Amino acid sequence: MPAIIAAIAASTALGIWTGRRFGAGAQGFSRRSLLVVLHFVLPPITFLNLTRASLDLNAGRDIGAGMSASSDLVERYREALDAWNRRDLVWILEQASPEIEFRTAQLFPGIEPVYRGREGMVEFWTSFIEEPWALLRFDIEEISPAGESRVLALLTFHGTERGSGDEVSVPYAHLATFEGEEVARIDAFDDWDDARRAAATER
Repeated sequence: MPAIIAAIAASTALGIWTGRRFGAGAQGFSRRSLLVVLHFVLPPITFLNLTRASLDLNAGRDIGAGMSASSDLVERYREALDAWNRRDLVWILEQASPEIEFRTAQLFPGIEPVYRGREGMVEFWTSFIEEPWALLRFDIEEISPAGESRVLALLTFHGTERGSGDEVSVPYAHLATFEGEEVARIDAFDDWDDARRAAATER
């Protein structure tokens, strides 16, 4: 009987410890209070194993949540790149912070180093997306999380110039920084290794 009582106490305590509630009475327990009670109720080895199990469960939950959040950002930026390909500036601006900062790779003459805010993005888009290119496409070669709030996209830019019909294909990359669900900053690169080094630097 003592062993059964101890097992029930351990199971209930583990549920409370890891955030599972068993009735309104459990709401008043703190983890410190549980530690004190369980120290006297459970055999030492059971108490130790319970503590380790609770830590493992919480650690796993935190890691899982972090991976899920990073995956969500990757998918969000994949959608953003799809919008670039279909030239949907309205969608891009709706997903961006009003204070978005776009640091360009200056791939072509006349492009400024930085465009700020939605007005800056409209200026860049009009002058260097709509006007010069009859066709353009960003192929995603690789896209991955770069920390908790950034996404690295290694791309190939393909464009067909208006008038001349000349075709251009160059390596390109975006390192996108999110604030919540909005894109707050895009750093563009014309070299994948430079982009990878920037992504490896903690912000």
